[in-house]
Amino acid sequence: MNPSEPASANPLPTGLVRYLPELEPELQQFLGEAFPKRDPQLRMARWKWMFLESARRLGVPPMVWLFRKPQGIIAHQGALTVSLQVAGARYTTGWFVETFVLEKFRKGPIGTGVIEKARLDLPFNLSLGQTEQMRSIQLRTGWKQIADLQTLMLVLNPSQVFQGKFGNPLVRLAAVAAMNASRRIRRWRGRPRGNAPAIRHLDEFGAAHDQLWNEVSPRYQTTVVRDAAYLNWKYVTQPGQDFTRLELTRNGKVCGLAILKFVEPAGSYAYRRCFLVDFVVDPTRDDDVRWIFEATWQEARNRNFDAVFLYLIHSRLQQLAESYGFLRRDPSRYLLIAADGVPEAVQRAALDAQTWFVTQGDSDIDRPASSD
Repeated sequence: MNPSEPASANPLPTGLVRYLPELEPELQQFLGEAFPKRDPQLRMARWKWMFLESARRLGVPPMVWLFRKPQGIIAHQGALTVSLQVAGARYTTGWFVETFVLEKFRKGPIGTGVIEKARLDLPFNLSLGQTEQMRSIQLRTGWKQIADLQTLMLVLNPSQVFQGKFGNPLVRLAAVAAMNASRRIRRWRGRPRGNAPAIRHLDEFGAAHDQLWNEVSPRYQTTVVRDAAYLNWKYVTQPGQDFTRLELTRNGKVCGLAILKFVEPAGSYAYRRCFLVDFVVDPTRDDDVRWIFEATWQEARNRNFDAVFLYLIHSRLQQLAESYGFLRRDPSRYLLIAADGVPEAVQRAALDAQTWFVTQGDSDIDRPASSD
């Protein structure tokens, strides 16, 4: 530095630091190096939505932990800020995501240190497992694995889904015929029986959806609060995403919400996939739950999509999904928690897999494919 130039009055901190607005230029550079395949037009916008907007919504500082050297940021740990209800209490906590250390610094303790600092700063921490390496680190540092995030698939068009799955075309035809027969029987048995609700598309969520959540939330012991503010942040304002939002009403009263995402064939998937990303419904009202599945099926069929995917932790809802015709596949995500900073009764409830309701909308697994 030229001696005639004044020294910076507030030099940027180094070591383990929390988010500061002054660090955003370095954050942009870090994100570009860490995630070069991400759309540069969305990279910073999604980062701000994930960490700044989620925290602002609940009135807390952004849940972002960084390791900074004088030359810039070299490690990052973030958490999507959410309100969690468990054992009759609410906690402002976060889904741990975006754990990354620049490659040339991975051999040292920096990555583990950032992860551990983030865990210690929050009384209750959530994760959907991320990579096998990340799960291994978490389990070594006190996290507990609670449940598998079940993968369920409803096949609408077996001939397209099975395309390329069998070498012998006769075997494929037989498999398609068997699947068609099976899904018709299962869907007939599991179809909703009561009066059909009115179904409409939503642009945003409001007071009627707060009322729905207030009515059904006591039926869920441990879950992220899905009020209108959360639903708007997650499924209306999320950059780079285009969700279909369905409202189900009966006798003028909202009885269910479903959030869908439609994905065209890509990579190893040669068929069109619909995802039932999230939903709000009374889990004790079986027919209302079935109408959520039916509304999803109708929307996917009307758009000529080939299969519906549902990621779920909730034993009763999973049973209803399978009775409707969803087939279980091997899970690839796992719910982990670290809850050392909450009362013992809350820990006991959170460690019980039977208390949880988790969907694809939790954490960041509903992100655009270009965000990988």
